[in-house]
Amino acid sequence: MKQEFMSAAKRIGKFLSVPVLAFMLAACGGEASASNASTAAAPTTVVMSQSVKKELPFPQFPASIEEVHYKGQKGCLADNDKTSLIIGAIMSNEGLESVGALSFMETPKDGAHSFRIIYNKEKDYSYIMANKAEGSLCLIDKLKNMSFRNTLSLQAARYTQQGEYSTEQCSFTKRYGNICGTFAQVSGALMKNGFAVDWQGERQNGDVLTLLSSDQKSYYLTTDDVSGATVVTGAGKYPFKYIQVPAKALLANNY
Repeated sequence: MKQEFMSAAKRIGKFLSVPVLAFMLAACGGEASASNASTAAAPTTVVMSQSVKKELPFPQFPASIEEVHYKGQKGCLADNDKTSLIIGAIMSNEGLESVGALSFMETPKDGAHSFRIIYNKEKDYSYIMANKAEGSLCLIDKLKNMSFRNTLSLQAARYTQQGEYSTEQCSFTKRYGNICGTFAQVSGALMKNGFAVDWQGERQNGDVLTLLSSDQKSYYLTTDDVSGATVVTGAGKYPFKYIQVPAKALLANNY
């Protein structure tokens, strides 16, 4: 795993030296003014819904992250000096708040990247926005039924299993290593070694994604919604850093 991290770090080069949190703070909560945002022209194409346009705080920008397109990719923005203004305006339109970030994660699906989480408290969904040092900031996951440090009602914990999982059950997704068990078994082993759950959310296919961090590392666990098999699907340098822990709305159920 160490070799994988080193080669990945070389691939993304000087990007790792850029503080992700500094970038996030500039875009936190849509603090950009309408006058500044309106001058932030960037090669990012958006699809505007006319029915909601006039109701938005920043009507010259899209109502949702999912409406943005860059170089043919949905949910992507150009990564340049105007990105923080643009994403700040969109976050304000969609009712999103910045949660936190991890400056290095490696997964079979997305390779080496940094990511940030932004959250809609009223509807209880989060976007994971990744920067792969390819000139764009892109949506790579949308999660619902979120659980954060102050609301750790971990849905993956409800799965139980008598006996070991089969090879087929453990192969529901690409993973690192051969570790496979119930969520309680896999997360419990990490917790005994100093890890704690940062957050958890449900993917649109029903699988549950959980991030755990220690002082120096982080791991993604993915739990299959059919069998409950839990495997390691990501490994990161450094712990997840919260900007703020969201206070979830009591009736957050509209995904």
